[in-house]
Amino acid sequence: MADKRDFYEVMGVPKNATEDENKKSLPQIGKKYHPDLNPGDKEAEAKFKEVNEAYEVLSDKDKRARYDQFGHAGVDPNFGGGAGGSPFTGDIDLGDIFNSFLAALAAARAVPIQMRRAAAAIRRESSTSASRKLQKVVKNHILQQN
Repeated sequence: MADKRDFYEVMGVPKNATEDENKKSLPQIGKKYHPDLNPGDKEAEAKFKEVNEAYEVLSDKDKRARYDQFGHAGVDPNFGGGAGGSPFTGDIDLGDIFNSFLAALAAARAVPIQMRRAAAAIRRESSTSASRKLQKVVKNHILQQN
């Protein structure tokens, strides 16, 4: 992970570059390192792959936002998986997990309206933001109980 260059540096654009600026920089840089124009040059081939990876992230609004917030860890599916990789492969429905958690919590005591709203938010929103909301609500509820 440490050997990866900053994607903005790879593309030769500033961090506040527009989509058009990213699109304009790809042909210039891509042509420079294209394997057909540099046959047998392994370094050019590696740089071409790096440029494609950078463009893939910076041209996608969601991936770019994750990259801006978390760096390479936000867009690399292998980051933090260790030698064996992540045990959570495939699609995971966090809504089901949290609904199970809330059902168990409801059985133990009445669930406040904020927790029910957080569970509903999980069904509507992206799992990451809804998960953060639910964690905050559960933490506040536990603190109020103590």
